[in-house]
Amino acid sequence: MRGTMNVITRLAKTMNERLDAMAEVERYRMKLGIYGGYDMRCAAQRLTLAEWWIQVNYQQASTLTYVAVRVLSQTTSSSPCERNWSTFSLIHTKIHNRLG
Repeated sequence: MRGTMNVITRLAKTMNERLDAMAEVERYRMKLGIYGGYDMRCAAQRLTLAEWWIQVNYQQASTLTYVAVRVLSQTTSSSPCERNWSTFSLIHTKIHNRLG
C-alpha cells in the first residue's frame, strides 16, 4: 500500500488529485461503485490491465485511472539490459584482460 501511495504522489499533479486518487484506491479495494459491477468484473477477465483501466476511464474519469494506465503502460523488457551485457562481454574477454 505504501508503494501505491508513493506512485500516486509522484504521478498526480496536484494535492487535490492525490487525495482523490487515494480515496479512489479504497473504493477500488472495497469493489464499490463502478469497480463492483458485473460488466467490469467480466471485462477484467478478458482485457489486459491497461485496457481495463482505460475502460474505467471512459465511464468515470479519475486520477487513479490516470495513474494506473501510466504505470501499466510502461514497457517491461529486458532487451536494454541484455544489450548492455552483450557489449560488456565483447569488451571484457580473457585475451583483452590478461596481465602482461
